[in-house]
Amino acid sequence: MTQREDFVRCAREQVGKRYAWATAGPNTFDCSGLSAFCWNSATGLTISRSSEAQNQLGSPITGPKLIPGDLVFWGNNYDSADHVGIYGGEGRVINALNEEKGGVNSPLQGEYGLPYLGPRRLTFPDEPPFLPSSSTLEDKPAPIKEKHPKARRRRRNRRKEAA
Repeated sequence: MTQREDFVRCAREQVGKRYAWATAGPNTFDCSGLSAFCWNSATGLTISRSSEAQNQLGSPITGPKLIPGDLVFWGNNYDSADHVGIYGGEGRVINALNEEKGGVNSPLQGEYGLPYLGPRRLTFPDEPPFLPSSSTLEDKPAPIKEKHPKARRRRRNRRKEAA
């Protein structure tokens, strides 16, 4: 089992557990506590316990390219996520929703009470680095081996063009 699969498995095992603000398991969770708990369970590493800070991790994903284990965020603006869930596949999100519902496996298009900010992909330690959809390996400039005095300027200009 990959760490990504273990991350999603861990999240699924928490469905039905109680929600409690500012908790990170093993018996109660808030939204960011669930993702932090499962990340640690799958990788042995820690991530922030704040949905806002988790929204700064990894790489943003554009288009319909979600894979299980991606984090999905809701909030009032792009710099401040107020809710995070773990994409479980098939259009479903595993998250600690609220005190009434607790840990749930709900539709991505469900009612979370906040605007959808979008997904982010964290690279698990056992995975190759993730390249956002706007770039591919072919888009990366070839290494420059020039020893010419103007080589530094050309490299700088190429980086600007690539960005």
